[in-house]
Amino acid sequence: MNRNKLLLTSLLLVMLPFSSLCFADLDFSNGGASGQWYNPSRDGEGIFVEIIDAGGGQKISVAWFTYDKEGFQMWLVGIADLQSGQTSVNIPVVVTSGPKFGLDYDPAAMNRNSWGTLTLNFSTCSAGILSYDSSVDFGSGAINLSRLTSLTQVQCFRGPVICLFTEW
Repeated sequence: MNRNKLLLTSLLLVMLPFSSLCFADLDFSNGGASGQWYNPSRDGEGIFVEIIDAGGGQKISVAWFTYDKEGFQMWLVGIADLQSGQTSVNIPVVVTSGPKFGLDYDPAAMNRNSWGTLTLNFSTCSAGILSYDSSVDFGSGAINLSRLTSLTQVQCFRGPVICLFTEW
């Protein structure tokens, strides 16, 4: 019994210096995060994500449909620049109010108020995290996301694998 324990311990000590922790997050720059995302336990809430070409560079456009503190629908919208290989992105968002529906729509009545920041990180092509930090008394937190839809003809693939090697 002691001999087996000694053999196992020796094997672990030889292997440990060569162990690694590898991970890869979704690279936003390939457009694969575009689509609709939601958390199944938060029915009626979700986020639209679109990676777009704009003026020679890429941007990410988001619209988070959620609710305010009184239970009324609230859309948070934002856009941010993207860099090639970027796997996490901070997006300043605003909430709008003012205009009325239909023929009574008056663009001069539009109000855009800063709400805070959303941070998106997708660990796979079907899962991610939306973190938020409100500057107007909604606090901060994180919501797990699952993919609901993707765009036709846009392939989702993960970015390069990053490995952290243990050395002794």
